[in-house]
Amino acid sequence: MPSSTEKLLSEWMERDRAAAWLPDDRRALEDTASLRLLCLELFRSAADSPDLYNACIRFGGTLAERGASPTLAACALDGARTILEKDGQSVADGTWRAARAALLEGYVRVTRENAERASYAAWEPPRCFIVVEPGLAAVAASHPAGDADVLTPWAGRIAGALLLRGIKRAVIGGDGLAQKIVLQSVTEAGIAATAAATSEVGTPKSTR
Repeated sequence: MPSSTEKLLSEWMERDRAAAWLPDDRRALEDTASLRLLCLELFRSAADSPDLYNACIRFGGTLAERGASPTLAACALDGARTILEKDGQSVADGTWRAARAALLEGYVRVTRENAERASYAAWEPPRCFIVVEPGLAAVAASHPAGDADVLTPWAGRIAGALLLRGIKRAVIGGDGLAQKIVLQSVTEAGIAATAAATSEVGTPKSTR
């Protein structure tokens, strides 16, 4: 008689605990229990369905959000396959490959989004400028984004931060669209802004 899904989940979790020796992996393991249960139910009842692959994408994304290692993500479904086959549940090889690809897609997507957010955060004011002397600031405007929808509000935050510090004049380093938008925003805020080469201003320093 086939085992209950909850019993299979418990066996799957126990298998992965033995390999999840990193603290983040252990936390990710516990935090994805509900998604693991959903994946098991779909493997048993709706294999090769869009619902299964969507669940695997969410599973992979949640692993990334919880800081799971690439190793754990890469083998996250191996335990499920082992216990299902042991329980007499046959799933086609193609379905397993597609499910693993969906999980990794979710993992990579969230990992890239997290890296992008961290990169953007490094350019948030006041990290992107220094006060050279009272009333004068040097701004590094080489934001990694190339989209005006991202750069325009960012430039507005810079202008606001400069005004709060009593800045009357600013030298804006960088090039391209980012520098242009910052120059415009700072000027519109009533600060006398001039452009400078990137080498004159530098880049944001890490806050780590």
